[in-house]
Amino acid sequence: MPYFSKALQLSSGPDQQSQIMEERAIVKFAMGDHQGALQDYEQANSIVPLTGDSVRRFAELHSTVGDVTTAVSLFVRAAGIDPSNGRIFQQCDACKTTLGDYAGSVADLTTAIRLGRDNSKSYVYRGIANMKMNCLAAALADLSQALVLNPDNNEAFSWRAEVKSLMGDHRGAVEDMDSAHLIQCLTPNERKDRAHYVRMMYISDVDVAADAEAAHCPTTPVADSSNSVAASDLYSLAHRKTVDGDLQGALAVLSQAAQLQPKMARSSWSAPVSRWKWQIIWGPCKIWMLWTSLVALRTEPKY
Repeated sequence: MPYFSKALQLSSGPDQQSQIMEERAIVKFAMGDHQGALQDYEQANSIVPLTGDSVRRFAELHSTVGDVTTAVSLFVRAAGIDPSNGRIFQQCDACKTTLGDYAGSVADLTTAIRLGRDNSKSYVYRGIANMKMNCLAAALADLSQALVLNPDNNEAFSWRAEVKSLMGDHRGAVEDMDSAHLIQCLTPNERKDRAHYVRMMYISDVDVAADAEAAHCPTTPVADSSNSVAASDLYSLAHRKTVDGDLQGALAVLSQAAQLQPKMARSSWSAPVSRWKWQIIWGPCKIWMLWTSLVALRTEPKY
């Protein structure tokens, strides 16, 4: 950096020296010399205290090298110097999220939005922070607003899919993942998430049908109660294997459950046992639906 060294020699005072050091830090940062940029910022700050936007850039540099704790303190300092700069609060959010301070992240993004940084990115990040705090309704509202501002934000679709799944809307989660895929091809991890939502969608659909069947059955006691209990335990095991992706194991367990609990007249089943009857009969169908969904995922055409 010979030109900057020459400029420092010709500088007329501390203010000019500090400005030259800061500009050299910006150049070093752009060239990937992060440690050299940090040293120049520190020297510039020691000569003359940095302005609010300069402190923000200094904080951004600390965040880039992984020193998020120092970055947060510098962002707070920058906000104190220039409290009307919404970009400071928006950038501070990322550091607080990394530190697990989701409430602080939501507060900073709310301030950033109020100060004019009301873009799609701000709502996505606030939605993520709300989701991490299990404020699912607020997260859904933020991510939906992000899509109103930018309908082509595939990141908003992906995160909203996760929120919908946590709220039990697995079908809506699958639809959001498909929308994200139309904008940009899903990553391998996102494809795994979509497959999980598909599995949960089919499982929840069968369970709802089983609950409806049980609600309309008589409550007459069952003679072979020991077999009913054993069959229900086996079905629970099969359900866990299905969720874990062990479809062959789940099918084998369901076959054992069907042998323990043969078909009986509807009037001889109690409501709880009728639920198990439904699930045992529908168990193989559930496996078939899950299997076809997995095959569909493997052969899913590229958009």
